[in-house]
Amino acid sequence: MGKYLFKIEDLTHIYEDRTILNIFSLAFEEKKIHAITGPNGSGKTTLCNILGLLLKPTFGKIWYQEEMFYENGGLPERLRKKITMVHQNPFLFHTTVEKNVAYGLKVRNYSHSQRNQKVASFLKLMGIEHLRHQQGTRLSGGETQRVAVARALAIDPEVLILDEFTANVDRNYVKIIEGVIQDVFRQKNITIFLVTHDENQASRIAHTVTHLIDGEVVDHSSLSH
Repeated sequence: MGKYLFKIEDLTHIYEDRTILNIFSLAFEEKKIHAITGPNGSGKTTLCNILGLLLKPTFGKIWYQEEMFYENGGLPERLRKKITMVHQNPFLFHTTVEKNVAYGLKVRNYSHSQRNQKVASFLKLMGIEHLRHQQGTRLSGGETQRVAVARALAIDPEVLILDEFTANVDRNYVKIIEGVIQDVFRQKNITIFLVTHDENQASRIAHTVTHLIDGEVVDHSSLSH
């Protein structure tokens, strides 16, 4: 068994008097692909927003590499630099693909040459080198997802969270994007979370599947790949 990256105990999230999540205990190993599945409204995205540091739970304890989130009410800034999330409908800036991918590097004060090198590397990894000079707002759903993932990976996260990453993608692109995600995992050796309603997709590419219904974990299984 590998080292645990996230551990959760007695996690509850309440929104407008409705319990969205109620998880007694859950843990995820590092450097694996983890699928979070379940029907609409089961709490999948809420759980990943919490793991992605975008949402503070109402109650509960969460550890990342044995460091507790929100201990004493705060959140160490260094944790935010380790975890990045790509949403179901990612926003791209009204500029070129290469400038979209370089955005996180620019705000982190990477040099021009460093930015160019990393952008070229991740455009190649995602198979979108030919889109370098295209406007980000004129891409297909599948192309937009790949640009958003390249932008997220460019800042070298330890954890990548993908929310319904093929939900708005043409069927012909789904297998391509799944293959790209597997390539990212093999080459970057990071932990990836996939939020998906597609059980078959989860089985194809994930190492573990956590199934939620009404905010509760009804199954947490390991798969052999």
